[in-house]
Amino acid sequence: MPTVYFKKAGMMEIRTEDIQLAEMSDEARVALLKEMGGTRVLTITLSDVSFHLLIREIENVEDRPTIFKFVSECVLALSGNIEKMVIFDIDSRSGMYRSYVTVRDARDDRTYNLDLHVTSALTLAVASKCPIFVTEEVFEKSSKEVKKYMENTVQRNFENIDPEKLTKH
Repeated sequence: MPTVYFKKAGMMEIRTEDIQLAEMSDEARVALLKEMGGTRVLTITLSDVSFHLLIREIENVEDRPTIFKFVSECVLALSGNIEKMVIFDIDSRSGMYRSYVTVRDARDDRTYNLDLHVTSALTLAVASKCPIFVTEEVFEKSSKEVKKYMENTVQRNFENIDPEKLTKH
């Protein structure tokens, strides 16, 4: 698949080849989405099920189709296609990303933006081989949230230091 770099209405494309999965610990699994032609990375926390389903789609394991492959093939069978997946916002209360997939119905040339949980939308995008986009706003909010988290973590760690246990160098 050729690498195509383009920016559209404040959205940055993510190549599926640049999705990396990592097991941070027994309980923490993440997908790292790197922007095309840039250095920013968006981290999405995954459940065990989402992690393993995404691995199956990325590695194109074909022993049995997943629900995501099934949905993708159903849309195609009904003369439609899944055009793109977009991560467009972060919920300020929960920290969860908001996303949608755009489905085109070729019978009447209409498109539908369908709200979908980010991990399901990501797995569906990989299964249907459609482009994945992240808005500039999400990259900006995400970097601010990470910075705030790191500052709070460092502050808490410094507050818990016992000066008597420090050594001088």
